[in-house]
Amino acid sequence: MKKLFYVNPNLHLPKTIAIVGSSKSILKKKYGKKIDKSKFIVRFNFAKTKGFEKHTGSRTNLMV
Repeated sequence: MKKLFYVNPNLHLPKTIAIVGSSKSILKKKYGKKIDKSKFIVRFNFAKTKGFEKHTGSRTNLMV
């Protein structure tokens, strides 16, 4: 078994990041404007945003 060493990369992260999941529970709140104000937005599972912008926001920087 190989020993793994901790790697500490130099990450240059923006001041605000929104990490948005794909659960339907996001539709219970209207966080769209707050999400879109983030400098960087990460979304998961190719969740649709069209038609749900007031809940999910409309911007995406990274889809995982």
